[in-house]
Amino acid sequence: INYLPSPPESVRKIGGIASFQSFISVVQCLAAMTSIASIVVGFVIRFGFLTGVPDLTFILAMSAIGAFVISIILQLYANLVLLYKLEPSAAKDVCRSFWGTLLQKYADFNIGRSDKSIASPALEDRESWE
Repeated sequence: INYLPSPPESVRKIGGIASFQSFISVVQCLAAMTSIASIVVGFVIRFGFLTGVPDLTFILAMSAIGAFVISIILQLYANLVLLYKLEPSAAKDVCRSFWGTLLQKYADFNIGRSDKSIASPALEDRESWE
């Protein structure tokens, strides 16, 4: 993220929270892949293509459940602790820090007002963003 030379503390906190939530998403993806692997290994063992490892399905399933529980706990921590500690001025600080980028995006998506239009500027602005 391109910050100003000295971003406000709330902008740095939001960057840390975004990184933490990305980590939570990775843990959830690993849990989902582990549960899929458990199902596949269960079918492979059931139809006799793999022998000698009877507890592998159980181990994979328990690790998937554990990863899901850990991700839920981390998500609760992020939502109830980290986001709760943000200052009320965080949104204002983010807008101030990325004002140039926001204006550029607005200019890219704004189609402008036609001379022959009978719609209000607010209605045209709403239609340009839809």
